[in-house]
Amino acid sequence: MNLLFLCTGNSCRSILAEATFNALAPKGWQGMSAGSQPTGQVHPRSLALLDREGISTEGLYSKSWSNLPVKPDIVITVCGNAAGETCPTYLRPALRAHWGVSMIRPKLPEPRKKSIRHLRRLILPYVKVSRLS
Repeated sequence: MNLLFLCTGNSCRSILAEATFNALAPKGWQGMSAGSQPTGQVHPRSLALLDREGISTEGLYSKSWSNLPVKPDIVITVCGNAAGETCPTYLRPALRAHWGVSMIRPKLPEPRKKSIRHLRRLILPYVKVSRLS
């Protein structure tokens, strides 16, 4: 099962979701992230937070939704802008959901911690369901 976490810039929220999901997901489930207009870099504070949480940052980078390694089964938008965008046609067969993860202010560490906790609460049901199958 392949999950795509989609955000416009793919520099923070979708990256945090990808890394957190992959840290919790069972074998055979893969999280990936992308953006419709990627910034080209992962925000350093996002990487620092993942490190503090003990979540691997290896291989994380800001990427476009047009360069995905595999076709997603589920597409989850994590920001309001991405939720309102028209996805490319090759993403249409995927199940879609929107998680409203608040905007993260780059200079404030506390909102990032709240966002990663919020993402973890959203991700855990997917992980639990996947272990039943």
